[in-house]
This record gives sequence, C-alpha cells and structure tokens, in this order.
Amino acid sequence: AHTSAPRRRWPEGSAIKRELKEAADAAEDVTNSRALELLARAGFAASGILHFLVGAIAIRLAMG
Repeated sequence: AHTSAPRRRWPEGSAIKRELKEAADAAEDVTNSRALELLARAGFAASGILHFLVGAIAIRLAMG
C-alpha cells in the first residue's frame, strides 16, 4: 500500500508560507492567462497541420 509522507505545516505568517502562497498565485495567474490559451491553441493547430502534411506525404509515397 502506498503511504504518502505527512504534509509539512508551516507556522502562520511565516516567510516560507507567504512565498508558497505567492508562487501558487503566480501559477494560477499564468493558468488563467488569455495569452497562454491562445499560444496553446496555436500549438494544437500547428500540430494538426504537421500531422496532416505527414499523412499526405505518406499517402503519396504509398501510391507511388
């Protein structure tokens, strides 16, 4: 059975706890970023185009 290590509890108001909160907030801001969403969509589109081109080349090669 898998047992996870106990979670460390930082004292309220500690510098480490504040830094962890700031890091989590920054990560959430990036996750909710419109620019990141558009970049991801562009990446998916580019991937789809490349897959289509590779498939078309494979079909042409197979047909001679």
